[in-house]
Amino acid sequence: MPCERQWTDRGVVSRCWADVVPWEFLQSIEAITADERFDDLRYIIVDCLDVRSLSIDVGTQDAIAALCVGVQCTNPNIRVLIVSGNPEFDALLRSMVAMSQEESGLVRVFGNVQEARSWLERQPVRNGLLLRAGN
Repeated sequence: MPCERQWTDRGVVSRCWADVVPWEFLQSIEAITADERFDDLRYIIVDCLDVRSLSIDVGTQDAIAALCVGVQCTNPNIRVLIVSGNPEFDALLRSMVAMSQEESGLVRVFGNVQEARSWLERQPVRNGLLLRAGN
């Protein structure tokens, strides 16, 4: 699964394409959370618009859900925005999101990057820092 990351002062956009296999998807998330800049992040946008196939089994879904919980515990200011325009992927991603949170709203799925950035811009100030998708 090819993946590229663009880091900003307060966030990272991770764009993935081609075929997604479970261990690579987990690795891409873990690479962000292991980075020394992670504690200062306010958002992660995972852009899956160019993903052709998404093969994630139940065990991997559980691992991703657990990782999302850990992300929120380690950095409670983070928002994880997943972008996917594929209804089949959306259903899978939404089920993983539901497993990883109750009503926190810190992980959300959107149909396009602009919608995700717009939602991020409307979020309240957290710890004195305004969330800006370009920061």
